[in-house]
Order: sequence, then structure tokens, then C-alpha cells
Amino acid sequence: MRPRLAPPALVLALLLTGCGGGTEQVALPAPSSPPPSTPVPLTVKEAKGRYLSLVAPYDIARDELAEAMKAGREWRTVRERAGAVAAANAACAEQLRGTRWPAAVQAPMTALLAEHE
Repeated sequence: MRPRLAPPALVLALLLTGCGGGTEQVALPAPSSPPPSTPVPLTVKEAKGRYLSLVAPYDIARDELAEAMKAGREWRTVRERAGAVAAANAACAEQLRGTRWPAAVQAPMTALLAEHE
């Protein structure tokens, strides 16, 4: 014989009543910091530094791939390096998309991300 499930109304009633506990009220602490707001766009100088820091892992991975190919490394090594380039490129693009760029660089950044796609 298969056990019967509790009717939905009973489940809802149990959830709403807290499964039969007291009615003790607990005060929640006040938030320690204001809720996060939309980040302010970077200045042009900050944007330059941010861009360079975001593309550095991709540049390093790309250079390591080029060195492995130039040195005639075995195909497994080259394939591994190519995978690292692809992963670094995807991570870089995601971080570039998530950054609030200043108006002066929004158009070039949009073009760069479209080229990435």
C-alpha cells in the first residue's frame, strides 16, 4: 500500500504556523551596511588600469601558447595552452562586460565585446 501525501492545505497551514511552535518574536539586527547600489562608472584613468589588469591573464596565456608552438612542444602541451587561452579569454570578456566603463570608452568596449562574440 502506498502512503498518502498530506493535502496541500495541510502543508501550507503547517508552513504558515511554523509547525506548532510558540509565537515568540525575534528582532533582527539592523543592516550593518547600506544595500549595494549601481557602481559608478570608472574615470578614464581608472578604466585604463582596469582594462590592463583584466586582459593581463589572457595576454600571458596567449604568449605561453605562442612560445609552446614556436618551441615545437608536443601537441598535448600546445592543446593545454590553447585551452588556457580560451578560458582566459572567456573570463576576460565576462569581466569586461561587468565593468561600468566611462562614456569615452563605451563605444570601443562595445565593439571589442562584439568582436569577442
